[in-house]
Amino acid sequence: MLFLPFAQAQASKSALSRDAVLTRTYPNCEFKRNPITLTSDQRKEIKSMTGTEQRSPIVFSYDAVKEGKVVGTVFFDTHKVRTLPEILLVAIKADGKVHRVEVINFKEPQEYLPDAAWLAQFEGKDSDEGLQLHRGIHSITGCTLSARAASDSVRRMRIIHGFRAE
Repeated sequence: MLFLPFAQAQASKSALSRDAVLTRTYPNCEFKRNPITLTSDQRKEIKSMTGTEQRSPIVFSYDAVKEGKVVGTVFFDTHKVRTLPEILLVAIKADGKVHRVEVINFKEPQEYLPDAAWLAQFEGKDSDEGLQLHRGIHSITGCTLSARAASDSVRRMRIIHGFRAE
């Protein structure tokens, strides 16, 4: 599967493989793919905490392993922004803090695309409130739906990451 990170796409118009995206996110690591099957109760908890549904009960995570230790986990979350899909990379450090959020694929018009500087707001945050629009995350004028979709995605992936630790 090939991904099209926005900055890379603009520079070279080429797609990167999943492995290349993972390696760029956590250099010098090996990756272990893990299927996560969410229970009905877990999906209800996600809905209760974020106000959005986790569409699929199966989510895949990619653990970044360095020297035998998991240093972070990467999720690729596919969701709709307005009417078209977006794929976000959501990387979470072993301590539960957001490491990186990156747009991998965006089908909506480019003027609604959140830029890297806006996405950097998520880095280092580890509380649900800190990841909500108008609380810990500033909105984007003219891109409210994109901002909401990204914030909801990061919050869902952090909750799923927490389920793994249980």
